[in-house]
Amino acid sequence: MDKNNRKYLAFSLAELLITLAIISVLMMVLLPILRKKPTDAIGARFRKAFSTLEYVVNYMAGESGYYSSVDGFADMTPISTEGTKNKFCYWFKESLNVQEDFGCPNNDENGTKKFAYSTDDILWFIYPATFVEASSNYDNKIIVDVNGEKSPNCLSNTQCATYKPTGYTCGCAEPDTFIFGIRYDGKVKISNDSVAESYIDERKKL
Repeated sequence: MDKNNRKYLAFSLAELLITLAIISVLMMVLLPILRKKPTDAIGARFRKAFSTLEYVVNYMAGESGYYSSVDGFADMTPISTEGTKNKFCYWFKESLNVQEDFGCPNNDENGTKKFAYSTDDILWFIYPATFVEASSNYDNKIIVDVNGEKSPNCLSNTQCATYKPTGYTCGCAEPDTFIFGIRYDGKVKISNDSVAESYIDERKKL
């Protein structure tokens, strides 16, 4: 074949520009979705942790017989199996599927303490306080790191400085750690955390 008659196949400039334009549009569409995936994963894990927390607290308060008296969790009657350990924390931990047990604080200890790592890779902390019968306060705090020991280990709750675990930080836009308040009658509340409240709203829609 005469080399002068050879045909060379190539993209024209117009075709290259059209291809680049299509790729740019696809990237603009996909990037927000890809960026949102970690937040959605944290949201799903938050909802799982919240459901577990509600189930365990309701079970303890209403079905287990551990707190069958009218004063609910304010009943501090000793149980021989838990000794001087915080009674609420002890029975809460016993109701979880625990893969690592860090132990509950004694009744007179203060501060946030890690007490369990559950099989769903959630770290559980407690900031214990005395339950008061008929009180409207949610004094006992359960803090959950829904991401286990993975980063960012951060809270957005406005009460973060008081209740955050050691080594954790405050003020992030996409937190993985959340604070729940527990009342003497088994009510569970999360407040002062717009991110957590948005996850709860999403759960109601599911």
